[in-house]
Amino acid sequence: MEKVVCALCRLESNRRCIKKNAKVKINKPRICQFYKEDEDKLNAMKARQDVGRPTATRRPDYYWDAARMKEERRKAKEAEMRRQGVASGDPKHPLTGDLSRFKSTATGD
Repeated sequence: MEKVVCALCRLESNRRCIKKNAKVKINKPRICQFYKEDEDKLNAMKARQDVGRPTATRRPDYYWDAARMKEERRKAKEAEMRRQGVASGDPKHPLTGDLSRFKSTATGD
């Protein structure tokens, strides 16, 4: 005989076995010759289990490779900056460009 749990038995009511007239731990696996499966209890248990199940999602390949993820983020950020017209195209000074060609007026030159 296989082990069963009283939580799914028709003969269990309020943590008591009607057939044996004894208290039972309803989730304890046991061998019982009087076990009769209750479809309502089984369906209720399955419904409780399915409520919290997350939906399946697929992650991009670079998610599992930290270096590649960092590179993908950098590329996405540069593309966004280019789209907004902020990037200058100079890799050393991506936001402002090279400012060495400007002279300061504060020194009096």
